Amino acid sequence: MKHKNEETLLVMLALEGPRGRERALVMQDFDEIKESIVLEQSRDVERNTKPGFRLIVGVGVQAMQQLTGINIICYYLPYVLTNSVGLAGSTARLLGGVNAMTYLGSTFIGLFFIDRWGRRRLMMYGALGQCCSWLAITVLLNSSDEAASYLSKQRQLAGAAVFFFFLFNCFFGAGWQGVSWLYFSEINSTKYRISGMSYGVATNWLINFAVVFVTPLGIANLGARFYVIWTVLNALMVPIIRLFYPETAGRSLEYVDSMFESHPTIWTFKYKNMVSRKPEQIRIAMDEFPTFTTTIEYANVARKPKLGASQVSVSPTSPRTPVTPVTPIAPSVTASSIMNYVRGKGIWTPELLA
Repeated sequence: MKHKNEETLLVMLALEGPRGRERALVMQDFDEIKESIVLEQSRDVERNTKPGFRLIVGVGVQAMQQLTGINIICYYLPYVLTNSVGLAGSTARLLGGVNAMTYLGSTFIGLFFIDRWGRRRLMMYGALGQCCSWLAITVLLNSSDEAASYLSKQRQLAGAAVFFFFLFNCFFGAGWQGVSWLYFSEINSTKYRISGMSYGVATNWLINFAVVFVTPLGIANLGARFYVIWTVLNALMVPIIRLFYPETAGRSLEYVDSMFESHPTIWTFKYKNMVSRKPEQIRIAMDEFPTFTTTIEYANVARKPKLGASQVSVSPTSPRTPVTPVTPIAPSVTASSIMNYVRGKGIWTPELLA
């Protein structure tokens, strides 16, 4: 968006809609983005948006994704079914393929609920379901080992364990598979988003390697007890997310910045606007405020070095609040391709941006 405010606004209007309430929301978002960039790049305004804590949170969600034990199943399910459950090799490979299709299908459940339930709830529900699945697998396989002298009973217990391997993949596909990749891009600030995502991906693959490396050794030496590790790890994820992980669904990236700036503690569960699925939003009455915008005052910033962010006022317009009018935007040569696109859709008129 650097030095391309006109083109940026035109794209946002083309995406969201140029008239009525949609136009007001676009102008609000546009102003918030500009203000956030100015605040973040300014040397005169000191903001504490907790970039270090947010980096740890983003890396943590990638680490936890691998510590769920998903790649025990993705990489080794035929091996697990052969060595832990006792199935024939051909049957184990067939079930591995079916399980992969189940995994794929469950991801669409996550697409439906990711904004309706929010990131936190989907991760907590997923971790709880995964914990219960690993617990059931552990109990059933351990019981199967003890019932080795009763072949029919052993097969029944092993067959029930296979069901919970499938169930685990359903919980993971609906929750952690997509949310973990989305969350760590939303939680980091603009300045540290690229580096935060890089650290997160590196962490994901390092732990992936560790899990894949130890799995054959763990099954060979611990048997069914190996799965206790993953039961405990999934159980620990629920309170960790509950206590430290804020909700990002329904929030703009600028809102996330202000959310961290306004709350000094890492105990996010204490603040409703950090964990609620639907944060408090400014209601816009279009009949009263047809040219809604936001204003930010930098009065005497030059004479006040290191002005605290709490001293910078950001407020919606109201009948009693003087506002800076929106600067008219005229078509430019650099925006010609976008302008042609907008005109071609029939949603641009010269008076729209006047």
